[in-house]
Amino acid sequence: MLNRSILHFSCCLLLLAFPIISQASPASEAVVAEGVAAYEQENYSKALQCFREGAADGHPVAQNSLGSMYFAGEGVPKNYKLAVKWSKKAADQGFAPAQCNLGRMYKVGEGAKSDYNKALELYRKAADQDYPPAEYWIGTMYIYGIGVPKDIEKGTQYIRKSSDLGFSHALFHLGIMFLRGKMVEKDASKGFNYLLKAAEKGHPYSQHMVGLLYAQAGTDFDNIQSYKWLTYAIKSGTPETKELRKQLVAKMTPEQIQEAKQLVKDWQPIKRDFFY
Repeated sequence: MLNRSILHFSCCLLLLAFPIISQASPASEAVVAEGVAAYEQENYSKALQCFREGAADGHPVAQNSLGSMYFAGEGVPKNYKLAVKWSKKAADQGFAPAQCNLGRMYKVGEGAKSDYNKALELYRKAADQDYPPAEYWIGTMYIYGIGVPKDIEKGTQYIRKSSDLGFSHALFHLGIMFLRGKMVEKDASKGFNYLLKAAEKGHPYSQHMVGLLYAQAGTDFDNIQSYKWLTYAIKSGTPETKELRKQLVAKMTPEQIQEAKQLVKDWQPIKRDFFY
């Protein structure tokens, strides 16, 4: 499933990973923590129960998480209006992930009328708290001139800051930019390094690209590394990678395949972005 990594709407580990100022009762902290654990185990019915209880008590993580689940249709039918409602309650408390989520909804016009100015305002509030996804989405608005005058230099600065804070989407974006020489001077080595950092954080399309680049190099070592990364891309939810791995396997010896499979088994990825 790719929905968590693509949408950037998620509640995963936000309770522990981002500062929270809340008027909620101390008792709701345990309930929300239970909801986060249930969500991570994909027990959406339990997560919903906990988040609804926490949201009713005014806990911003619960409110934002409930909004995210309504947006993605996790455990409930998709309902963009309710996604906006609950995300806004958390955003009004100054919770950066909710501000970013709500900004995204205003940007794409889902659950709310498309309003680039409002989207940028919310992104900026989250970015002022050094929230990496907000830095990234502001950067894309400037790079592509969405609701603001196109400014590639300014947009790239925002994306660089997001990547410096470890956001895998930003690392992937910069990797592609340097690899292809788009809007920056072409630097294949730098591009590969950005993609590798994103791949190590579990970014599916970075894993695909790293596997592809290793396959193009073609040495025995590179083929083994390629198999590893292509396998992780498939596991992360990129079915188009299967054909590429099939072509790679046809060029590998049984010993190389066995070594590659052992690498897949042994590899421990860096913890994914908490805001996936």
